[in-house]
Amino acid sequence: MPTLEVTSNIDLPRIEDWFAPDSRRITFSVEQDGDPRDITNDDIEWGLYDQPYGFETNTPIVDTADSGVALTTPDPENGVFEVRIEQDTLTDTWGAVWQYVVIDGPLETQQSWRGEVFIESA
Repeated sequence: MPTLEVTSNIDLPRIEDWFAPDSRRITFSVEQDGDPRDITNDDIEWGLYDQPYGFETNTPIVDTADSGVALTTPDPENGVFEVRIEQDTLTDTWGAVWQYVVIDGPLETQQSWRGEVFIESA
């Protein structure tokens, strides 16, 4: 489970062994100063993009607005959220892409992270 430390913008660990048609669940843990951060009132965005920079202005391959992607917060008080990508959502996607996570807190404390995802063709 990747840990997102809100006091620094860091790269997420690379994800491998993901075959294009397969489903995937990615669980994240948000911490601040080493302790779980309550994300109950935060806006969370996740998306996959075809380039490592410029996610603010580029169209995602998929994101949480797509029907095949769901973001849930099973334990928001302890900073835990999950992204679920359904089977066949990425059938036509393969190679290196980048995931972005943006957490926008109620005090306008926006943080973002990115990490490479390698998707293998089926």
